[in-house]
Amino acid sequence: MRDDPFNPHGSGPVPIEPRKSVALIDIPRLTVLVDLIDTRLAAIGKEVGPRPAFSSETMSESWDWMQRKESLVEAFRQELAAEQGARFSSTGSDHRMRLAGVSSSCTMGWEALLGNWQNAARRRIAEGRELAGEPAR
Repeated sequence: MRDDPFNPHGSGPVPIEPRKSVALIDIPRLTVLVDLIDTRLAAIGKEVGPRPAFSSETMSESWDWMQRKESLVEAFRQELAAEQGARFSSTGSDHRMRLAGVSSSCTMGWEALLGNWQNAARRRIAEGRELAGEPAR
């Protein structure tokens, strides 16, 4: 309890919000999803190979490479939505994702958004382990 001068019921004590419950953080599911995204992004990278050097002579090749990679990332994004319940939205360059109770955003494209989501999920996993009293990893 703490005194709150903005309390509409006077300046008496108001309850402090409790911390998140460890039960709300599905550590096993988040771990599986982080690993799934790692595996799929690595497979996409392997499939498209290294980015071609960019020059006026190789512009078409670079464009084709980028289109192939974006197409594979888009297919994976659709798979995450259909099979894992991921929700995606985009307004211009601002991309957003919510999956398994974790939200993330990014202005650098869908692939970068997936990486940002992984980082947010890893923080949530660490928070859940801390709340459960597990040692840090």
